[in-house]
Amino acid sequence: MVNTRGTDSRGVSATALTAAAARWAESHRKDRMLDDPLAGDFLAAAGWKTSERGPLAGVLGDMFAVRTRFLDKRLLRFVRHGGRQVVVLGAGLDTRAFRLDWPTGVTVFELDRPTLLRFKEATLAKGGRVPGCRRVVMDADLAEDWVPALVDAGLDPGEPVAWLVEGVLLYLSGEQGDRLIGALSELGGHGTVLLVEHMNRITQIEQPGCEVADQVASLGEPWLSHLDDPAGWLSRFGWESEVRDIRELAVSYGRPVPPIVDDEDLRGRMIWCVAAAHQGG
Repeated sequence: MVNTRGTDSRGVSATALTAAAARWAESHRKDRMLDDPLAGDFLAAAGWKTSERGPLAGVLGDMFAVRTRFLDKRLLRFVRHGGRQVVVLGAGLDTRAFRLDWPTGVTVFELDRPTLLRFKEATLAKGGRVPGCRRVVMDADLAEDWVPALVDAGLDPGEPVAWLVEGVLLYLSGEQGDRLIGALSELGGHGTVLLVEHMNRITQIEQPGCEVADQVASLGEPWLSHLDDPAGWLSRFGWESEVRDIRELAVSYGRPVPPIVDDEDLRGRMIWCVAAAHQGG
């Protein structure tokens, strides 16, 4: 994330812990779609009970699990087709470097704020956790120019890259989001993919989404942008998109529609999950 507010004394944000709590809860279901034991380590280190899912759990439902399942599958598809570079922007407490079954030769780059990364790395070291790939952790402010440091850290801009932008764009302004996508669109060879999650405006301003917006704003992490036409937006940067929404994904995975997008009045509340291929690559 870019925001430095809404953090505790350890430097970890409440929204990052909420996502970790959702992954921990999902890991303990018999029909789980992911297994993330490290999420429990983060919760314990931050002083959260592992049974504590936060005040937004009822509104968000299985949103985190559904989103994670979709993005996990797309990342694994990328590496099955030979991709070996994965960049997680605004990585937060993401644990894919540890929990996914990576083939030999994969490097996962994780970019986020230094305070959050210090908490994350200390927790991982204490637990003796070892990633299943080469893992490169970088301090970065996504509102600034982070590309040169990423290339210096070993990213090969001529080889395929999987860009993961999950739970990030909401916390950037529209202008910052444009700069972020514009910058990454200049990097990566044939086979590069972009995985993005965002939501439309009506989801943010109507119940129950506006309740979530108020909660995260009170934590110092306000939503700063929305996206009504993800395919059209990404096409400006040369991407051809497959757009799915959380509601249809939940149904396809056999899960209830998350209340935040349970749209019985057909008002069009959408949380988008997008997998895009660069038209120039």
